[in-house]
Amino acid sequence: SVWYRRWILGERCAAEGLIFPEFTEHPERWTVAQPPDDIAFISIGCDYGGTLSRTVFTAVGIRRDYNGVCVLDCKRLTKGKGKITPDLLEQEFVDFVFRVEKRFKLRPRYAFMDSEGQYLTNGIRTACAAAGLSVSVCDCKKVTINDRIACKMRLMNEGRWSVMEDCNDVICSTAELVWDPNSPDRRLDNGTTDVDTADAEEYAWSCWLNCF
Repeated sequence: SVWYRRWILGERCAAEGLIFPEFTEHPERWTVAQPPDDIAFISIGCDYGGTLSRTVFTAVGIRRDYNGVCVLDCKRLTKGKGKITPDLLEQEFVDFVFRVEKRFKLRPRYAFMDSEGQYLTNGIRTACAAAGLSVSVCDCKKVTINDRIACKMRLMNEGRWSVMEDCNDVICSTAELVWDPNSPDRRLDNGTTDVDTADAEEYAWSCWLNCF
């Protein structure tokens, strides 16, 4: 990705096609050491991995009166294809919910799951209930990718989107996302950039897209 080449390898390369070019140049403007003090509740988004992708959980804090979003925590399951069983996925999700609750002293209220894996979502819902978690597990809202991108752009421009400084996957994903050169109004999704983390983050807050 452009972000990796510029910031990790130190190469000089063009930023053409970047979706969030200002973030790529200056991610520190949106990264925070502590979340805002007006977090009303926590919501989790989950994107299930496929052949070329990874399963990702992302927790976001929804600010009071829907005044913005702060990405609080993120976890990518690193095991490859065929290594993640439904049982492992369920345990990883339950552990993530407990981790977020312990760290931020607020139990996640909602979990919006990738609608492409109904049987996985059913298993996670059962596992959460068995673990005594009150999180509401449901399908993510069907919102177009471009509408999600437009909302995030607006929140960022208005200073109402932020990310915890240790959420490296979200920071890297946001910095490297690009438009598809063969279809400029679509986000490139060919395995070269981390759209899985972007999807998981957006699932966590897109239910309230019209409230922000």
